[in-house]
Amino acid sequence: MNYSREIYEKAQEIIEKRRNDAENKNVALMRMFEGIEPEYKLQRNEMINSVKEVIKSIDLTPEKAAEFVQQQKIRNLTAQQNIKMLLKKHNLPEDYLEVKYFCDKCEDTGFNESRLCECHISLLKDLAFEEAERNLL
Repeated sequence: MNYSREIYEKAQEIIEKRRNDAENKNVALMRMFEGIEPEYKLQRNEMINSVKEVIKSIDLTPEKAAEFVQQQKIRNLTAQQNIKMLLKKHNLPEDYLEVKYFCDKCEDTGFNESRLCECHISLLKDLAFEEAERNLL
């Protein structure tokens, strides 16, 4: 089905708002959790720093890089496990600090594997239907 430019733009605005809202809510949850559990920030920084170290490994020989990357992977996974334990300590689910998108398939981008996601198509249909109803009145 063909949709007007306005419908496509409105759908994109809605999808972007969904994504921004989900990510902003996630940031607020992380900050709140940092406030009640300072160790969380330390573990999160440990994860971030392990990724930064992997990026630095680009200058190493392939043999040394493989070993170094493996060490950083263990470091990162350990920090992730520590965060899960902190969440459990506060009776929170393991996914508490993960972004909760409106659509898990496309993570509120509107695209899934370079194709329009089902949520995007559904939104386009809904918006077109609403526009058609307005035009009838």
